[in-house]
Amino acid sequence: MRYFKNRAKSRIIAAAALAAMAFAGVASAGESPEHAVIVISCDDGSYELVSAFRAPGPVPKAPRSLRGHPLRVAVVSKEGKVLFEAGLRDPALIRGEFARAGRDGEIEGHHITRTRYTFAVRVPMYEGARLDLFTLKPKLRRAADPPAVAFRRTASFSPAALAKVLP
Repeated sequence: MRYFKNRAKSRIIAAAALAAMAFAGVASAGESPEHAVIVISCDDGSYELVSAFRAPGPVPKAPRSLRGHPLRVAVVSKEGKVLFEAGLRDPALIRGEFARAGRDGEIEGHHITRTRYTFAVRVPMYEGARLDLFTLKPKLRRAADPPAVAFRRTASFSPAALAKVLP
């Protein structure tokens, strides 16, 4: 008798799992059913769209906190409402560790800031929305928790500009 109870229980669990998988791709209200991976390049503070491609499903969940991220992207509706916002690590910053000259076993750390770099960002797709890029003022780039007023809009990509790079 125990065998049949466990078997029935496992069938119910399997059916629930299949139902969950069937509805996993359905976007909830206000959530974009697909997202884009957008590649942006920066040459001495001037940002340009390089390429992009569409990806199925909503944007993978990111940490809720924007702390410690010197770059932020926002998807903004025609009405000016922020539909999505995410923080990014500083793509201009490279940290290197090297053996200290003349001292065995000691390591020396260096931060190198590049003026030319390329990075990718995942954002949900909304019809008619623009993509805004915000950066920290240069003196605050390494601040752990900068105030919101320390960010400035560095670039804005219109729906027309996004349409040129998105297939």
